[in-house]
Amino acid sequence: MSRLGRLLSVRTVAIVLAGLGVTVGGAFAAGVLGVPSVVAVENSFAGVSNETTTIETDLTVSNPNPVGGVSATPR
Repeated sequence: MSRLGRLLSVRTVAIVLAGLGVTVGGAFAAGVLGVPSVVAVENSFAGVSNETTTIETDLTVSNPNPVGGVSATPR
């Protein structure tokens, strides 16, 4: 590959990466992407004996992201 060809390919990669960064940054700024957060926590005693105490915790999580959501089911 010629020197000019390598320069153009490096420039193309740099432009694509910059465009991707601007797109992701814009999505965060516009509120399309966001950070998941815990909305509610509920604790309860599930079982108590002379040796052990079991505490169950239910979490409600808000995930504002339109992609990458995984549905979790309780065990």
